[in-house]
Amino acid sequence: MKKILYLLPFLSVFYMGCGPSSNTPTPTSSLPLGTFTGPYTYIHTHFNTGVHDTTRGILQLSIENATGYSVTGDTSKHAGSYGACYVNPSTGNINFVDKTAPASGTTAKIHLNGFYQYSYDGANFQLVQEGALDTTAIIYNFKKTGS
Repeated sequence: MKKILYLLPFLSVFYMGCGPSSNTPTPTSSLPLGTFTGPYTYIHTHFNTGVHDTTRGILQLSIENATGYSVTGDTSKHAGSYGACYVNPSTGNINFVDKTAPASGTTAKIHLNGFYQYSYDGANFQLVQEGALDTTAIIYNFKKTGS
């Protein structure tokens, strides 16, 4: 009986290591660093008609502690940009402060700017932002491609 009690902690660790795993990314307490590539989708719902306008493209996002972030890739409708970013793990948000975004007025292109809900599992990095009155949403689905 005593031998079983000694084996119980090892068996439980073995069971937990071999048990089912979740594919749901979870927020981390630190800034996801590296190079990420993937699609973005911007959806604008017209307030009066409910009609959706959708914009899509592929972007590359680089995040470094020393320099902040930069966006490159298909910049025909999404702005190539750069700036600082900060994680707030208690709210599950990441804040991008785009140095290229105009201070006022409507931008001609989409900018990675402002607060986003995020999830990151070490490989998949998703950002989601919903706009005013739920008429806009932008979703980024990045995969880590470099350190």
